[in-house]
Amino acid sequence: MSKSTQILRGAGGIVLISALAGGALPRSAHASHAHANTIVTIGVSVPLLQLPALATGIAHGVQVAAQQANAANVLPGVTFKTSIKDDTIKNAVSPQKDAANAREFISDSTVIGEVGPLNSGAAKGSEAVFNNAGLVQISPANSNVDLTNPKLRAKYEPRAASGHGPVTYFRTVTTDAYQGPSDALFAVKVLHAKRIFVTDNTDPYGVGLANAFKAAAKSLGATVLGSGELDLTQPKLGADQVAKNIATVSGGKVDLVFFGGEYDSTTGGATFLADALKANGVNTKIMGGDGMFDPAFIKASSNGGVLSGYASNLGPDAVGFAPAAGFRAAEAKAFPGIAISSYDIEAYDAANIIINAYVKAVKAKQITPGKAMNINSRGVIAGLVAQTKNYKGASGTITFDANGDITSHTFSIYRVTGSGSSAHWVYVGVAPQS
Repeated sequence: MSKSTQILRGAGGIVLISALAGGALPRSAHASHAHANTIVTIGVSVPLLQLPALATGIAHGVQVAAQQANAANVLPGVTFKTSIKDDTIKNAVSPQKDAANAREFISDSTVIGEVGPLNSGAAKGSEAVFNNAGLVQISPANSNVDLTNPKLRAKYEPRAASGHGPVTYFRTVTTDAYQGPSDALFAVKVLHAKRIFVTDNTDPYGVGLANAFKAAAKSLGATVLGSGELDLTQPKLGADQVAKNIATVSGGKVDLVFFGGEYDSTTGGATFLADALKANGVNTKIMGGDGMFDPAFIKASSNGGVLSGYASNLGPDAVGFAPAAGFRAAEAKAFPGIAISSYDIEAYDAANIIINAYVKAVKAKQITPGKAMNINSRGVIAGLVAQTKNYKGASGTITFDANGDITSHTFSIYRVTGSGSSAHWVYVGVAPQS
């Protein structure tokens, strides 16, 4: 667990402690307006105990945004705070836990919005809860297409679907409807993969990504040899079974295995699959989406099977993207020694969009600082967030469409390079769009 979160363990379980100015670092807690008479809160719900690097990075992005807002005194007398909650049960992402976190944020009358969750499956548990309360939710990482599908609005945003409230769910990344086809274009046109096997780990994110990739790969003329799924309850054993099946079906002749799912060893399975392919004599490239793009995918390998890995990530390259330079410097100062992760810049932008909406509402006298936030005042913020057009953020220019999706569709491609303890991800370039 990083320095960004203090953890108390006791009979009641785990309690995550938030601090003023968005930071849990002791030195970050002394904001310029520590004695302000109004505190407003941005919630963060992420899988700190399952995907700590990605989750902590999201928290850091929000904390930096809050710290900067306080330092700039964007609203005299108002201090921005973060409340960071874990959304796992037994170290695995839980839609039910994310929904429970949503209810806690809603019951806190200082909360003006949430940045999160990380996982699409978690959002499927919390999106309707937020919408029924009018509380805005901006994910910096969700890519499942269902979440913003207007045909499914009655399920995920029931109050908005009935015409009694605004859309409250937004995201600062694009969706699997674009990521899967973009990955397929790279696999077929750049890696020249002709014989492909597609698999996933059965979670909403993985299934959606794998299906989108498979359809696009076929349309590009590749032969999809088959598909399979890892058993989420036994990912290591499931990976070995899938690898054996791939070896049998392909006769050892497969150019690429595409995996829809995450890297972690609890329920993800990407590292297990990469190692199982090598152990079963399947010498091929393995590729996945953003759920696979993390140093832990490499570090957890037992036999070097990951060294043939490729992954796409949502948005621009966080390390080298020029508009993110200011954020990178601020994050490095606030959290020294902790590397930037995949969604830090998207989380930072999401938090700033919420902060900007709150500031606009106060200046327009639509919200009174110090007055308890309720379904109406929160709805005002959601409505202002929906109006976001051409916002110049660290992750690029952001415009939300009527469904809460961004209108840009950028992906970055990475590959594993090096060997042994020196193996790491290296940026290849922007994924092709056509």
